[in-house]
Amino acid sequence: MKPENITLKLIEELNELSTILLQQHNKPHKNFLDEISMEFGDVQYWMDMFKDECKLNKKLVQETYKNKAWKYEKIKVKG
Repeated sequence: MKPENITLKLIEELNELSTILLQQHNKPHKNFLDEISMEFGDVQYWMDMFKDECKLNKKLVQETYKNKAWKYEKIKVKG
């Protein structure tokens, strides 16, 4: 699959996830957890495809992830 097709598919899935997350936020009395879970899985799949096929700097991706995780843990410990 061409990188531009992977990019478009990822964008589509991210939009679908954001839509269902907004629906859950705006209607907290409803349960969209199954729909959110399915869209999350779709996003994960296309993120992996994007990371592999679009030649991302995997080291930089991992460093950024670790930094975000460290900052979150630091805040969680303080709170």
